[in-house]
Amino acid sequence: MNAVPAERSGGAAALQETAYELGNVLGIAVIVSITSFIYSNNLVIPHGVSVSMAEIARDLIGEGIIIAQQLPPSFAHELIKEVNITFINAFNIVGIILGIIMLILASVIMYVLTPFKASTSLH
Repeated sequence: MNAVPAERSGGAAALQETAYELGNVLGIAVIVSITSFIYSNNLVIPHGVSVSMAEIARDLIGEGIIIAQQLPPSFAHELIKEVNITFINAFNIVGIILGIIMLILASVIMYVLTPFKASTSLH
């Protein structure tokens, strides 16, 4: 923002805010997509749940809970337990992946900017 002339600061601020919001939306979309993928591929459906209901339960965590409410109590409890465990595991895996990515990016940034910082401090 400091490099922009004063008469263009409004446009620059709008562009900066738009880029910030777009980054947030894309980040959330990617995180949710990865979490959903992991959830769908790892949900263990208890015996006694029909194939069609199992497919619906694998789509979304909310659908799994709705399907469980339509089942007899013994199957419902087991399905809800599996849905919760699978979602928490998927969320944890995504958190670990994102943490590793952040550490890698921080290392790269530190490596790239260290020579720049050292050269600017000499002048």
